[in-house]
Amino acid sequence: MFCLRGEFDPEIGARLNARLRNTVETMFREQQPDTCPADPLLKQHHLRALALVALATGGGSRGSGRIDMSVLIDAETLLHGEHPESVIDCGVPIDLPVETLRRWACCAEITPIIVAADGVSLYLGRNSRTANRAQRRALRAMYKCCAVPGCTTAFDDCDIHHVIWYRNGGRTDIDHLLPTCSKHHHLVHEGGWQLALDAKRNLTITFPDGAIMTTGPPKRRGR
Repeated sequence: MFCLRGEFDPEIGARLNARLRNTVETMFREQQPDTCPADPLLKQHHLRALALVALATGGGSRGSGRIDMSVLIDAETLLHGEHPESVIDCGVPIDLPVETLRRWACCAEITPIIVAADGVSLYLGRNSRTANRAQRRALRAMYKCCAVPGCTTAFDDCDIHHVIWYRNGGRTDIDHLLPTCSKHHHLVHEGGWQLALDAKRNLTITFPDGAIMTTGPPKRRGR
């Protein structure tokens, strides 16, 4: 096998990661290739490798060269600089200077993250089985990782789960969607776990033995 490894400065790395993620969403949203490994993490690596090949050979989501990514940053930090409660998250575990983010704000494709129906298609009903990009961005603004307490699997490596299963009449609406890692997604669908989400996004997990865990809403909210 031909192995390729690269190290990039934080800005290039963040942009490359966003472009690969967008290309994977575009190419494999409806159907994934038969070559995917069974292991969920290896599958993600495989899809990103295929996306990289597509971009390198002139396919995939080339766009205009402008940045197309979601960066979560509080307004105080963006306007006045870092402070003790600063929130800066570009989806990868690297540090980006505030000045870089300010420059991006001038030239990037900025997409507001709105957890509501106004202006963004976050309520798809039964028209689509899979979450769209706007819904994933809104969820990412709320959840840094898997929604199950204690799980640290990054959001970008999670599946979007219908709390009311789609095959049981569930709707692809933002109010009924949660990010879950492959392990916990499997436990919900095949391990007997039951999830319930209220209007404030308080999550209740009922285990097969009848035990119940209730957690509060996500600590960070989309604006």
